[in-house]
Amino acid sequence: MTTRRSRRKPAASVTEIKSTRWFSPERDQAILLHALKTALEKEQGDPNRLKRALKIVSKRRFLTKSYRILAEHAGESAPAVLKDLRAAAPAMLRQRHAFIDGFEARLYEAWRDPLDLLEMMIVCCIEGAEAVGDAWPWGKSPDDDIVYDVVRRLQAQGCLVATEVLALLKAGFASGAHARWRSLHELAVTASFIREHGKDTAERFLTHEHVEAFKAATLYQTHCRRLRQRRYTLKEMKAFKLARDAAIEKYGPAFKGRYGWAAPALGRPCDQFEPLEKDVKLDHLRPYYRMASYPVHATAKTINFSLALGNRRDVLLVGGSDSGLTDPGHCTAISLSQITLALLMLWPTTDSILLMRILLLVVDEIGAAFLKADRKLNARTRSHRRR
Repeated sequence: MTTRRSRRKPAASVTEIKSTRWFSPERDQAILLHALKTALEKEQGDPNRLKRALKIVSKRRFLTKSYRILAEHAGESAPAVLKDLRAAAPAMLRQRHAFIDGFEARLYEAWRDPLDLLEMMIVCCIEGAEAVGDAWPWGKSPDDDIVYDVVRRLQAQGCLVATEVLALLKAGFASGAHARWRSLHELAVTASFIREHGKDTAERFLTHEHVEAFKAATLYQTHCRRLRQRRYTLKEMKAFKLARDAAIEKYGPAFKGRYGWAAPALGRPCDQFEPLEKDVKLDHLRPYYRMASYPVHATAKTINFSLALGNRRDVLLVGGSDSGLTDPGHCTAISLSQITLALLMLWPTTDSILLMRILLLVVDEIGAAFLKADRKLNARTRSHRRR
């Protein structure tokens, strides 16, 4: 008795699976067919069983089983694929690094003047703060000491953030740089607020760490098991709570708020940052602060707006861009000058006053240099598009 050969395409081989495109339905189908064929061959089954199995691949009742087969294949294949990726990684990374180095060199050439001015300003602010620290008369006025100590720490953090912004700008991450400037703005507002309101506010600011520590410890304790981390002991949690309660008992119920340390200076309880901005007259930067928040939070604006792309929505940006550096660069210069001035004003000598004047001048120069480079780059881009 003769049997009729099936005209169906034979189940996929390993070679055919490798030749399919990753993340494609064809690849999933090839893996499924190969898995079915292998399973039936192991059972030494009749070829007709293979035909019947192939007929139900597309049926709903097979979906659950097919997903299980795909998951099993992924689990078995992952180590081998990872090994291949590791073997290919050095060559791939060399090529990628060469591309990035070339891009960053071209970006720096286009934005050299403002980037160099900003870096010069950062160095001036660091060295100016160091000079004030060397001259500060510790112990002469304890009230001034605590204000100076808080403000100098905030200013040092501001210099660090400004350096991070500069690194992001040089790498072409405009939105990331703007997001870091957001932190610098908060530091500048806080330093200005504490300098303005003096010793009591500085002490409250430092003591408020106990409120934040208890909140953080409570949150950690809730999730530590899922994080596979050690729980705080009852003794440790009690210590957090006692420190928090002592601070609230000393400063009142309003102290437990997010900005409870600022409540007496503001004359009301405070859980928002905006009242601090208004108090030191830096609330005019709120529109830029809001724009800098887009890449921080997951909103529709996050995916529809980018400093590097403007209003373009036909591009999904996953790397650096040579556009959009002006706002984060100039904003960083402005806020760095504000936080450094807050420090220098605590020690008004001839040199500190001179540095203040220099910083105000260089902020304007940086803004003009960024704007000039931006316009030049845009003109060149338009020229290329017309060709």
